[in-house]
Amino acid sequence: MVSVVDGALHHLDKPGGYHVLIAVLLCCNYFPITFHHLTALFYATDIAHACRLPEGWPWHKKFSIPTVTGTSKYDDCRMFVDPNSAKLGTKSCVYGWEFYPQDREWTIAAEWGLVCERSYLVQMATAVYSGGVIFGGLVFGTLADKFGRKPLVLFTLYVQTAEIGRASCRERV
Repeated sequence: MVSVVDGALHHLDKPGGYHVLIAVLLCCNYFPITFHHLTALFYATDIAHACRLPEGWPWHKKFSIPTVTGTSKYDDCRMFVDPNSAKLGTKSCVYGWEFYPQDREWTIAAEWGLVCERSYLVQMATAVYSGGVIFGGLVFGTLADKFGRKPLVLFTLYVQTAEIGRASCRERV
């Protein structure tokens, strides 16, 4: 049985060169969008870090930061309350963290200190981004129905191009 869509496509006949060109140009728009969606995989990864000790700290690291049970590796997220007495327990790194990026690559975890107790915020950032994509799809879908798809596609394409240019020209600090 032939569906309604198949019947409509049969009446449209084969696409011409103009239709193919428009389809290819619209598909080219999806390449930067795809990379933008995949950015979280790279910029939201965990980064090697350790508790920062302040300048002039009178105790050596081995007296200030506990080791992970059964290993000689220092704990990344805890330090002793009192380096003179380990019996008082541990606390979160109150002086922040030192980050050890590979190949000088910083992530949002290092930039905003999203490690240890705040590591859940990395996943939250990805979830908020995805929610924004869904919300934008609903809003721009409704606007496209009202004003037409072509003006909205062109508007969003111009805004995206301008934003990529602005981000590329941003002064590095």
